Amino acid sequence: MKGARVSIAGKTGTAQLSEGQPHSWFAGFAPYDSEPGGRVAFAVLVEHGGYGGSLAAPIAKEIVEAAADLGVITGIAPHAGAEPLQKR
Repeated sequence: MKGARVSIAGKTGTAQLSEGQPHSWFAGFAPYDSEPGGRVAFAVLVEHGGYGGSLAAPIAKEIVEAAADLGVITGIAPHAGAEPLQKR
């Protein structure tokens, strides 16, 4: 995904409706080039959001980068100023 600091694999989709804008979705996992235990999987669905690549995919990118900043995804440097998730 363009501009992402984490490698993301996924698929966009569009659910056509009889009226109004179609639903937009993006499902995937990240980082795609890591071991399975260090990945997160996700699905983003935006009702009446248009086409999958236009709205749902950028939201997925934000979710993945937030997971990296929180330390949920290992091996990715957080953004400057991000605080890792505290483990109990």
